[in-house]
Amino acid sequence: MLEHSMQNDGFLAPITVANDGECIDGSLRLETSNHIFDGVTPIVVESDGTQPIVHRRPTLLQERLLFLLKLRQLLTNILTPRIRR
Repeated sequence: MLEHSMQNDGFLAPITVANDGECIDGSLRLETSNHIFDGVTPIVVESDGTQPIVHRRPTLLQERLLFLLKLRQLLTNILTPRIRR
């Protein structure tokens, strides 16, 4: 499920590591990303944890809205009774 999500949406949650490189949060995301995004250099943001880090994805909302519209149409087609002629 995580692999499918990452293939469709990319990264939605960060990976947190200590200064020595030890993964504190997101080890499964890190492992999964190694073969989905092979050869991609990560963006490293250094923080002392006192301020939120905001990851803005400009196209994510548009992609989600298109998906929801397609899903709505599919469900409408499935749930609408067929009129027999």
